[in-house]
Amino acid sequence: MNTALLEILSVQLRLLDELYKTLERETQELGNICLEAMAGTNLEKEKLIGQIETHSAVLRKAVATSGSDLGLAPDATLADVAATSRQKDIAHLYNELLAAVQRVQSRAAMNHKIAVNFEVTTGSTLNFLGRLINQSSMYGASGSYLQGASGAVMINRKA
Repeated sequence: MNTALLEILSVQLRLLDELYKTLERETQELGNICLEAMAGTNLEKEKLIGQIETHSAVLRKAVATSGSDLGLAPDATLADVAATSRQKDIAHLYNELLAAVQRVQSRAAMNHKIAVNFEVTTGSTLNFLGRLINQSSMYGASGSYLQGASGAVMINRKA
């Protein structure tokens, strides 16, 4: 029985679940435009991604060891180990990991799309406001308004 691989798979699954929960929170923060909370969430995401990457090296080593024990090629994947192993728990955790990775990827893609749309909307709003600020209404010689772009507006107190 390969308990080491089961423990490593469980830890990786837990880390992915934590990342998914963090991404769900990020979705809410993006919707509420809570910039301070988003900064904290970004730090938490970076920490979790670092832990997942570090733990992935441990997982690869355990997969190689398990594959070797099962008589598989040195480049055997977790899918190969799960399919060959007689331990149903390994196959079950492998399927849970696949589902967790798909959830994380889907949520991350959605958050990215929300952030890009927010950036585009904010940019166009700022451009619109900039045009309004740079558009001035001044009195002409006949006493009517003249509209035009200017960098500064001079006001005549006698007008």
